Amino acid sequence: MIITFLWIIYAVMLFATYCVTSNRTKTLQKTIVTLLRKIDMNDNELLENSRANILAENTKRNDMIQILNEYGIYFMNYGLTENEITRFKTKSYQGDYSGNVRC
Repeated sequence: MIITFLWIIYAVMLFATYCVTSNRTKTLQKTIVTLLRKIDMNDNELLENSRANILAENTKRNDMIQILNEYGIYFMNYGLTENEITRFKTKSYQGDYSGNVRC
């Protein structure tokens, strides 16, 4: 009788341990998933900010090149390859191109 009672207590303790462990595991899994989602959201935000910054800088650079070229000043950016050289039309000579401009 005492042995059966001890086995029942042991079984209840095992079941309680399983329940506590499974709850901890579920909580841990939820925490890990939440952290991964936050990391992914931060990565996406950083990528979007980088893309927006690159587009803004490219727009500013192209606008500056066009403005300088309209007044007959040829703007050169260093460190670019020859296939990046383009020509812009000037205001005074609409049909002609004036000079090479790197952009």
